Amino acid sequence: MIFGKVGELAGMLAAALKRSTDPIGYARGIGVRMGDRCELGGNINWGSEPYLVSLGDHVRITNNVSFLTHDGSLWLCRDEHPRATVIRPIVIEDNCFIGINTIILPGVRIGRDSIIGAGSIVTRSIPMGSVAAGSPARVLGTSAAYIAKTLPGALQTKGMNETELREYLTEKFARSDSTGRKSGDPLRRE
Repeated sequence: MIFGKVGELAGMLAAALKRSTDPIGYARGIGVRMGDRCELGGNINWGSEPYLVSLGDHVRITNNVSFLTHDGSLWLCRDEHPRATVIRPIVIEDNCFIGINTIILPGVRIGRDSIIGAGSIVTRSIPMGSVAAGSPARVLGTSAAYIAKTLPGALQTKGMNETELREYLTEKFARSDSTGRKSGDPLRRE
């Protein structure tokens, strides 16, 4: 009996190590289907049917995202309908970004080139090329309009090492507000 528990614990530790050191290998190993060039954050909850989750090419799933492929609320009528379940696949198409702490419910399809904002609860499918956020998530606009609005103010920091990034950001935001405008900047809101 004790050897069984030790073996079980060793298996759990091995899975946790794989999950943190090779999140894509771990996800594929539990049945998640995904295309090329995907990036996965930490602590992703793939749900009880991970083999029903599909990610296209170039999808980024950030930290603490949950995929719920089943709806357990039929618990309320379990005595009358003991075998009834609601289970649906979840599909994230190509070139999507899923923000931190998002929950995606059964049957949702997120169309290609879409952005899901942090903390969203996605209860229904999102059309291609959309930015959606909220609880429940709703479409706020197009990803093309968001990128056009956001890109001019974006910082060119990708590829910097941690030391370079810290120096750059410390200098940029020294004595400034959150937008990077220095004190006395005529565009600064007082």
